[in-house]
This record gives sequence, structure tokens and C-alpha cells, in this order.
Amino acid sequence: MKKKMLDKCQKIAVSMLGIVAILPCCLVTVSAAETDSTIDYSSMTEYSSYAEVIGDTAATHGENGNYALHDIDQDGIKELIISFGESDADWTNYVYTLENGMPQSIGNFSNPVLLYTADDNNGIYCVYGHMGYQKVDHITKQDNQILIETVMEGDVGNGEYYSNDSPIIQSSFQGDGMSQDNEEDNLNGMPNYIVDFNGTSKADGYLFPDSSNYKFQGYSEQYQAWMYQYGINEIYARHGYAFQTPEVAELFTEKTWYIPDESFDESCLSEVELYNIDFLSKCLSTNGGDAGYGVPSNEQSEPSNLYENTGNLIDQYGGYYTNPDTYRIIKVYVSDSSYDGILDVSKSERISPDAGGVITYGLEQISEDTAKIISDRKGTVLECGTMTFYDGGVNIYWSNNGTNETYVVGMP
Repeated sequence: MKKKMLDKCQKIAVSMLGIVAILPCCLVTVSAAETDSTIDYSSMTEYSSYAEVIGDTAATHGENGNYALHDIDQDGIKELIISFGESDADWTNYVYTLENGMPQSIGNFSNPVLLYTADDNNGIYCVYGHMGYQKVDHITKQDNQILIETVMEGDVGNGEYYSNDSPIIQSSFQGDGMSQDNEEDNLNGMPNYIVDFNGTSKADGYLFPDSSNYKFQGYSEQYQAWMYQYGINEIYARHGYAFQTPEVAELFTEKTWYIPDESFDESCLSEVELYNIDFLSKCLSTNGGDAGYGVPSNEQSEPSNLYENTGNLIDQYGGYYTNPDTYRIIKVYVSDSSYDGILDVSKSERISPDAGGVITYGLEQISEDTAKIISDRKGTVLECGTMTFYDGGVNIYWSNNGTNETYVVGMP
């Protein structure tokens, strides 16, 4: 079995462009335990030298971060890898070393990742995985700077991400300048998860595609009660729970990925999944509506009157939206320009518009739920299409090529 999985990994790597090395690995589902606080870094010699950096970062970013101490270049001095962010798109990992006993920044890299000691002990592997997409970077240290080399990138299947037997445990900031993690606050803030309204009707789709991948936060009034109940059921269905309610059983029997398992045991649920079940339950309770066993309501995808008499549509409902099919992210916001709002469209998939590389348009509100999209470059003003807001998302019609794109609230 191990050889079969290794062969699969190698075939994937060979098929990718720009591969500089093939990692000898066994593809496994990433364990949540690899980011648990199971190592007391404060007892390590270098900790006191890094304590101020850790404390300042913890005080600023709270539970939205973690850190690890690891000797990247095996010179006897452990480096500090400290990470924080609000989402995948703005998550950053900073690396520090000690120069004459003082912390010195030697570089950074992006995305929330799992860390592993490289197979030859020269550097570390940083693994980013999302919806079957994987990127593995090999990070080494030379002349007090980090060197980053991508050794694997591409689609690897549902949850089959790189792993080896030498994980580097990333510890939370608990006790390092912040109070205990307060998960009661996880309903606050902007949703950090994707809701694919088409996912319930697709044979291979999911309403909450990432409910097994990372912890959700941010309650939205734009989602109906049935969606939260469906999300809970969907997590159980991923593991083959045999539903006794006919309406629910019928929903998931139509899914190509659903395999009923009469021997289902809750112990198969990961820490992330148990957390998200609790989170979705709290959202359902806050919503207060009739969930109806989580059976989809046809009203959800229809434009609503939620935006009636709101004045500036962009001011109230601006934010980040993601295309659930392409994972291209857009940002809608008010600015000091002559337009009601601004639309930034990221040029790259899975990259936040805040990271740069965007196409910028003006937005001119024309009704209670619709705005014109205006291209205003070098004195040439063109109407490019319209953006219509509905419960939980926006629809963009591009008039130049007659195409429609759907984006949902949130950023993965």
C-alpha cells in the first residue's frame, strides 16, 4: 500500500512543470494534531531571546497565529517561525534567527502551512493544501536569509496532501501575551469560508467545500437556517453517516462521494470538523429560523429585497467575494473616488486583491441591488457590465463577452 501511494505521489510530481525535485513521501490526510500546542517551546534556550517578538505578535494578532522553534540549517541555533493572518490570502510566516543573541528577520513566505523537517535535515518543507490543490516549498537558510524553492505544486485529489514522519509542531500563542483562545467570539467578524450555492445540486458538490479543512468563523445573516443544518449534515455525510430521516438520506444518496457506512463512529471526525459542527450549530441557533432538516430552499438563490432603501449599496455590502468554481477573489469597497464604490478583481486564483495584481473598476449604483461596472483607464471610460447583489453573494455580468460569474461572500 505504501509503495502504491509513493508511486502515485511521484507520478503527480513528474506531471508538473518546473519540478526541481521529487519528494519521497506517502500522501496522507493532514492531521489536525500537527498544529496542536503539544510542545513547550518556552523551555528551549532560544525562547527568551525571541520572547519579545512572540509576545508582541500574540498581543496584536491573538488567536489568529502560531509559532515554532526549529533549527533550519542545523547550526545549533533554532530559528523562530511565527505566523499570523485573518485568512489564507493574507496569512504570512516570518522567519527570525539570532545574530549576537538578538532576533533578526531573515525572510517570509505566504499561506497557512504545515511544517515538516526536510528528508535530508537540510531545511524544512512547507505544505499548503486547499480543496485538492497542494503546494510544497522547500525552505533553506543561507547567509542569514531564507531561500524558497517550490518542489511540488498542483492537484492531488481530495485531501491527499504531502506528509512525512517529522512534523514541526506549531504552537498557539496561548500564554504568550494573550488570553486563552475565546472561541465564543468565532461568530464575530467576516465569514472566512466559502458557501457554494450550486454545491447542493452538483452530484460531486459541497455547500461548504472547506468544512473539513480549516476552522470557520463569522456568522452571516445573509445565509438561511437550512444552510447551517445542511452544513452539519454534510460533515457527517463525508464520513458515511447513515441518515435515518428520509429527506436527508435522499439528499446525500445523490452525491457521488457519499458512501453510507453502518459502522460509522463519531471518533472518525477530526478536531476541525467537530469545531465546525459546533460553529454551524451556533450559527443555526443565532439565525433562529426553521432549518427543515437542512433541505435546500429554492428561495436562497433568488435576489432579495434585503438592499431596499439602503442608500449606498457598496458601503453596506462591500467586502470580499470568491468564485467557488475558479477561486478567483474580488474585493468591493467604498473609496474617495467619484464612483459609489470600487471593484478589484484579482488576476490570480486564490490570491487576495490586497496582495496586488488586480484589475480595478469603478462601481455606480443604479438600483437597490445593482451597480454598473465602469472601466476608467487613461481617460477612457467604458461600461463593462453590471454587479447584482443577492443573499450571500454577487452576480457579475460582463457585457463585453456576454458571460456571467457568480461570487459568494467570504475569502478562503
